[in-house]
Formats: sequence, C-alpha cells, structure tokens
Amino acid sequence: MDRFDIFVLPFTIGLAFVVIYYIVQLFRWRSQIPQEERTKLNAIFKSPVKFFWYGIDVIKESLLHINLFRTNLLLGFMHMSLAFGWFMLIICGNLESKVYTNSHLNPPYFPIFLKYFIPDMTKYPLHKVFAFVMDFFLLMVLTGIALALTKRFISKKFSIAKKPKYTAIDRVGLYSLWLIFPFRFLAESLNAGIYKSGGFLTQNVGNLLNDAGFAESSAYTAWWGYSIALGIFLCCVPFTRYMHILSEPFFIFLKHAKVDASKFQAAYNDIQVKSCSKCGVCLNACPLVPSNVEGNPQPIYLLNALRHGTLTPEMADTCLNCRRCEEKCPVGITIEPLRMALKKGASMEPNLEYTTLAEYPKAKVGYFAGCMGKLTPATTQSLEKIAKAANESFVQLDKESGICCGRPQKLAGQDAVAQRLIERNKELLAQSKVELLVTSCPICLKTFKDDYQLNIPVLHHTQYIKKLLDARKIEVKNDAKRTAYHDSCELARGCGITEEPRYILKSSSSFVEMERQHRGQCCGNSLAHTTLTSQAKASIAAITVSHLPEQTQYLITSCPACNKAFKGSSKVEVQDIAVFTANNLTPVTHVEESLHGVAATASAK
Repeated sequence: MDRFDIFVLPFTIGLAFVVIYYIVQLFRWRSQIPQEERTKLNAIFKSPVKFFWYGIDVIKESLLHINLFRTNLLLGFMHMSLAFGWFMLIICGNLESKVYTNSHLNPPYFPIFLKYFIPDMTKYPLHKVFAFVMDFFLLMVLTGIALALTKRFISKKFSIAKKPKYTAIDRVGLYSLWLIFPFRFLAESLNAGIYKSGGFLTQNVGNLLNDAGFAESSAYTAWWGYSIALGIFLCCVPFTRYMHILSEPFFIFLKHAKVDASKFQAAYNDIQVKSCSKCGVCLNACPLVPSNVEGNPQPIYLLNALRHGTLTPEMADTCLNCRRCEEKCPVGITIEPLRMALKKGASMEPNLEYTTLAEYPKAKVGYFAGCMGKLTPATTQSLEKIAKAANESFVQLDKESGICCGRPQKLAGQDAVAQRLIERNKELLAQSKVELLVTSCPICLKTFKDDYQLNIPVLHHTQYIKKLLDARKIEVKNDAKRTAYHDSCELARGCGITEEPRYILKSSSSFVEMERQHRGQCCGNSLAHTTLTSQAKASIAAITVSHLPEQTQYLITSCPACNKAFKGSSKVEVQDIAVFTANNLTPVTHVEESLHGVAATASAK
C-alpha cells in the first residue's frame, strides 16, 4: 500500500502551520494570565469530572452550536452541519484508517485522503457501514455549505437584517472553505465510480460520472483540488474569523474557571476577538440597525477592528450600551469592558460645576433619585407616597441638592472625575446613617453596587416596593387594567432584575408579557451614545413600543430614562411602576384587625 503522494503537501503544510501557531498562541495567552487566575484554570484540568462536563459544553457550544440554535434556528443548523459534520468525518476517517490498515501510526494526511490510498475498500470488513456513515456526514457538511452560500447571497432567508463585512483575507478563507468539500465529494465519487466502493451518495454520483466518461485522472485532479483548498484554508485560519474554531474551546474553559478578566484584560480581549465567529447575531440584536443609524459599533465590527488595528474612539461612542448584543451572542463575548477601555483614551476636561456638595438628611431608608430621577418628579413623589403609606423612615437624600453617582463620567472615560464623585457620595451616605439605599435609576443602582462597595443594602425601587408588599406594609387594588412591562437594559441585563416588576404588576393589574424576542429592546435614550440625534432616539423608541401586545392600556417602565423616551413615542399611557403602584394603593388591612373583625362578627351573632 503506497502511503504518500505529492498532492498531500498543501494540506500537510497548512496543518503544520496552524498547529504550530495554535500551540504558540496557547502558551502566549497562558503566560499573560496572572498566577492566581491561572490556578483557577488549572483546577479544571486537574479534575477529571470538571474536565468531562466542561468538555461536554465545548461540544454543545462549539460543535452543535446549541446557543446559536436558540437564537436563530436556520443559522444554528448551518453552523452545526459544518462543524459537527466535519468533526465526525475526521473522527470516523481516523477510525476507518486504523481498521483498514490495522495500524495506529498513520501520517496525519492518510485518513483525510484515505480513499485515494485505498481506492478499493470492498474487500474490508465493515466497508458498507463506513461507506454509509462517511457519506452521511459528507452530506451534512455539503448541506451546511449550501446554506452558507444561500446566507451569503440571500441573507434575509436567515432573518439577518444586515450582512457582516468581510476583509480580503476573510474572503480567501471563506471561498477556500466552500471549495474543500465539493472537491472531496467529487474525488470520492469519481473513485467510487471506478472501483464501486462508495456509499449511498458517492456511489450514485460516481456511477453517473463514470458513465459520462470521467477517468481516473479526473479523480487525481480533484484530490489535488481538495488538498490545495484545505491547505489555503488552514493557512488562513489564524488571520480570519475561522480562528474561533480553535479559540472558542479555550474561551469556554476560561468562562467556566470564572477568571477575573479585568486582571488580564488585554489578553482576554484578544481571546474574545479570536473567539468571535462573525455569525452576525449581534447585528440583528442591535437597535441601531433597524433604525438605520450610521456607524459600526456592533461587536462584529469592533472585534474585527481590534484584530486588524483599525479601532477608532467613534466605535465606542456610538454604542447604546444596551447589551442586547451580549445577551444574544452565542459565544458569550462581553464587549463592555473593551468599550470602556477605548473611552479611557478620550481627552475631556473634568467639569463638576453642575454638582453641589450639600449634606444628606438622616433616615433609615435613603432614596437617591439621581440626575434622571429629578427629571421625572412623578416617580419620586409616588415613591415618597408609597413609603409614607408603609410608615417607613424614608427620605430623599438628594432632594434639595446632590451629586451624580459617577456613571456618566465613567461612560465618558473620565475615571478620575467619577472616582471623586464616588468618594464624596460615600462620605455623604455615611454621614446620613441610612441603613438601606433605594434608587429608581438602574444606572445609579448598578454604579452603587459595582463601584461603591457600600456596607448597606442597595435596592432598586421595584425591589423595595415588592419588599413592602411582601411585608404587607402596603396593599394594592387590582382593577384589571391591562399592562405591559418594558425591561430596561441596565435593570434587566445589567442588574438581572426582571421578576420583581412582574410580581408587582401581577398583583395590581391584568399583566400581559411582550413577546420574548421583543423584550428588553432599547428605548434609545442612552447616556452612552454621545452623538445620537433626537430623531434617531425617537425612531428607536417607536420601534420598541410598536411591539406592545394588543389592547395594552398602560406601558409600565422602571427606569426614568425609558419613561421619558416612551412618553413621546407611545400611543398608550406610559407610567413608572412607582406611579402605577401609588395610584393603586389601598388602606392596609392588618391581620390583627381582620381577626378582630371576625371575632367581633362572631360575637355579635
């Protein structure tokens, strides 16, 4: 049996190149991870149980693309057909070569071109089984390529609103990938036509080709084409989006290890860049796309610019920071730290003239309205009404004067200014001796939680109202008004608070959910996008409210910024959840009073 032909060289060179590159890359990434974080990663590899289960996740995410299936069924099927089908061809091909040669030491190219080196397989046992299995997975890959071609030229069939832009090297990688398996299919079919050793797919096509007069030399040319296409593709992998095939498994282990990415952000960004498959899901999720707002802030472009050194500050300044892209990303890429790092380079003069530094009043429950809270006084007044009804020791800390929480400054890249505000706020909060801090603004809430390290609880007002309802300090009537709720970006995705608002609304109204794919769409009133016009903001808000369920009477929000944005775009009444709750308050009926009333009634009888 001859085990070498010169046509295997393009594949062999490409394979050697990509393997060496990947090994060097892994060592480089590992060396950039601090020792304490590396220990977390090593713990996975030392535990066979953890390694097994996280390995299952690698198969689910990298080969079966389960997360992508959940987001876009057809796109998920396309990626799964290509990745899992190819993986199984490699596994089954290696197994087949070992059975046929009874050897464990075959050259790497041997299983790839097995049917060239063993053209007549009919004399081997299990031939028919292998022929069927290999044809099945080859058909799966060819189906994936056919879908990829369809996606490239008719992207709307995949519900993709905007196609990703590819670089020249991306296109070389793409076209070589498209050619690999048609060449393999052709070579194996011609081989089957001559030697009658194919499966259900290659044998039938091979018979047709043989009858048409294609000779053995045609098969040899196809084997050359297969090897060249493989070699070009493998050489392109490190410089294109296809590097995600190798990077994503390492990224999955990093996520499971729960490493602190902020301690090696540059290397972590590089791993995320190389793990992005450019599937385009982030484009569909971005509210700027359907509103036709110019700019390319979406992760697919941001990561690509980072890869090619073409990153610009505008890419960070033209993002709404709503995180829908992060929520939808099948790979789990977190883009916010990268944007924040970009903004730190912005040169802006600090300006604190709009702040005042008065002392905060004293109470057990301190309410911080924040900048946006002061622009929505109905919310502030309603929360005071609710707290009064609950007989709480409650005071608005920044009613007469106050300073910003610091988040806008962080978003603008002014970290030093933000830190000054944070330190001053912490001093004022300590002097007020509040035991619980409540805020209506999700941005303030996230900032207090992430950046202040306070030793008192911090709640959003939806959590506070639910707490009062649970303690029966307040009660609400339910007159079946039909309400729908909007999940704000910062509260739902940023802070993970989604159940408390629904609990309140189910207690006080006939609550209707928006369809899942439309939940949490941005209102457009973002502090992060510094150049968005008022018309564009209104357009984004209008698209979001257009998805309200029919016969909705009230659109309920729990973010001052969303509240203001929707009031100019919604045909139904918009109310903050505090306002809606305050309007539905009823006198509290205490348990003792109820029991007393029952006893008195019984006594009278």
